[in-house]
Amino acid sequence: FLPVVEGSGIGAKEKQQSDKILKRLLEKNSHDILNVDK
Repeated sequence: FLPVVEGSGIGAKEKQQSDKILKRLLEKNSHDILNVDK
C-alpha cells in the first residue's frame, strides 16, 4: 500500500511541527493551571 500524497514528506514535517507546538501549548496551559491551583 502506497499513499498517493503529493509532498507527503513536507506534510509529515508540518504535522510534526504543529504537534510540537500543540504539545508546548498544552504543557504551558497545564503549568498555568497548576500555578493557579497553588
